[in-house]
Amino acid sequence: MEFKCPRARLHEALTVLGNIVPSRSTKPILQNIHIKGTSDNRIMLIATNFDIGVKYEIIVDSLDNPCDILLPCSRFSNIVRDAWGEDITIKVNDNKASIITEKAKFEIMGESAEDFPEIKEIDEDKSIDVLAIEMAKSISKTIFATAKEEERYSLAGVNLSFKENVLDIVTTDTFRIAKSCCLLRKNIEEEKQAIVLDKGMHELLKLLNGEEILKIQITDTHLYAKTSRATMISRLIDGKFPQYDNVIPQNTDIKIKIKKDLFIQGLRQAANLSNEETNAVNISAHDSVLELKSESLTGGESFIEIEAEIIGGEVNATFNYIYLLEVLKVLEGENVILQLKDKESPAKIEEKNYVYVVSPVCPKTNNY
Repeated sequence: MEFKCPRARLHEALTVLGNIVPSRSTKPILQNIHIKGTSDNRIMLIATNFDIGVKYEIIVDSLDNPCDILLPCSRFSNIVRDAWGEDITIKVNDNKASIITEKAKFEIMGESAEDFPEIKEIDEDKSIDVLAIEMAKSISKTIFATAKEEERYSLAGVNLSFKENVLDIVTTDTFRIAKSCCLLRKNIEEEKQAIVLDKGMHELLKLLNGEEILKIQITDTHLYAKTSRATMISRLIDGKFPQYDNVIPQNTDIKIKIKKDLFIQGLRQAANLSNEETNAVNISAHDSVLELKSESLTGGESFIEIEAEIIGGEVNATFNYIYLLEVLKVLEGENVILQLKDKESPAKIEEKNYVYVVSPVCPKTNNY
């Protein structure tokens, strides 16, 4: 087999797949990239770690005698990344590959692809269509709130709920909830729910750039996702996701409207002298001013004032500044409205098709 293509195009594909290939594995075959020549000047690059698998198709300038080969991901990716020139040519002879660039040639040994795990195709008759740009926004606005502790395994993923023409994407680590909604391209007859691996959703997000439509299929054990150039499969988490709708506060009489960029800057300043164990920053709102206060374990203190519009009365509450900064970074508007009831109740931030709930530090009940 011999094919030629732009080096940047091949590098982009290998960058995506490289995040899936395990650096160490009890099955060394998984440390390879499966390169498969197909018809119509197309090359399929395949990687899997059993939990997640991706097939990534690229169009090449020329392709002769298509075949299959496994090449070590790390070496192959590094050569393509560091090579000079705009184009790259790959020649495969038996289990050896020659990588030829403008002023260099590399030869690496591969192996037969016969025993490489197969990644099944999506069943498009059973798939659900959603706009890729909306899916990407929803993932970006929720994925940071997944649980990181292993003992909360069912929360260490992203919950997908399909009902009629809406997909709800929800994450929680018990201290906060992030929920975003996408409209489906058409109504579905049967409700579906699945908890997808956190890493699986991270990899899916990378595949959505520049895409128009994403096709999704949920089975008992896996999520299948397909774009115009890639197919991804991710194992599902077997567990029960908590009921979240009844935790989202409805009666938040106090509203603090503030410019998002000023809020971010203020929190970052306060973070410099916050308690390293709790990341606590106190928020006090009164007389058109939002005050941010923090105190370090060594006795240092910070005090920042920001102009704000206060509606519904005064309030004083303390939050983990990281939980606020992470949501502020993904909001789209110039202004943000922080909604509160009192110092012991969760606060809420809303945008179109999005809601974020965060518990204060040391409330009476600090989890969901």
